[in-house]
Amino acid sequence: MVSLPIPKSLTADKVKATTREEMLKQRLSLSACTGCNRRAWYDFLLFGQGRDMRPDHSRSGDIAIALKGVVVRWLAAAGMTVETINAATGEMLAASGFDGHLYSPIDGIVTGVPEAPTKRHLLIVAALKAADFAKLERQGVENVRPEVVARAQLGMHLLGVERTLFAFCNRDTGDFGAERIRYDAAHAGSQAVRAEWIVDTRRAPARISESPEFFVCAHMCSRADICHGGVLPPRHCRTCLHVTPINDGQWYCDRHEKELSFDDQLNGCPNHLFIPDLVPGEQVDADTSGETVTYELGNGKTWIDGAERRAA
Repeated sequence: MVSLPIPKSLTADKVKATTREEMLKQRLSLSACTGCNRRAWYDFLLFGQGRDMRPDHSRSGDIAIALKGVVVRWLAAAGMTVETINAATGEMLAASGFDGHLYSPIDGIVTGVPEAPTKRHLLIVAALKAADFAKLERQGVENVRPEVVARAQLGMHLLGVERTLFAFCNRDTGDFGAERIRYDAAHAGSQAVRAEWIVDTRRAPARISESPEFFVCAHMCSRADICHGGVLPPRHCRTCLHVTPINDGQWYCDRHEKELSFDDQLNGCPNHLFIPDLVPGEQVDADTSGETVTYELGNGKTWIDGAERRAA
């Protein structure tokens, strides 16, 4: 008898095709402060607004989040104490700093780690594919995942702890591995300086590569169209030259002389003018009374930011 083909699942197709809007982050995270400086700056300026995540990326993230809870239970079952909630506030434990412009929930704080039972450890959890898990066990986190080390150093610096427990699992087999990371004052300090600079700068940082074909740019960055493709970012307060970050994680508009709520920042206003480094061209003129800025674009055309408002 000839076997009939297995019917195509419309349910599976619908789930696979479903996109989800990228979650807006009001402040920098520890993860955002690793890797490409330009990407971190874009993240700080809310360039995720209104973008859809790739469906496979969205589902992979959900799996990783679910497995973090499993790993925490494994550690607790092995006799370690894992704190995930701030007892005073009832909120998730988090690292914060840089005038409140970095706020990053953490996986937890661990005590009772066999190698150093009395030391408090920042917990970082990762769920990995089998090949990545094996490579990490062979070569170590510093060689395979340097971005994890950078994240750990900044996290320890902000939290005042001297050790990180990087706990990772093979999501295909359930195998488990762990590596401790020691606080390195020089490395942590450089990460702190970098994060502070990302918050303070109004100039675009250097890209990780000038080639749009570079693997990270071409395959791992959702900002490549803006960074390499000459696309203008969204118009809202954080991309406006009138607005600057101030204390306590707040933002201030010099044009309207007021602090801005998060909703204000997303909505923007008719007086918006782009931060010059966000425009794919060279600034050649500025009219302060008319509130316009003129650019010579890469294609040779002249573009006046604010001209549409004046015409209206």
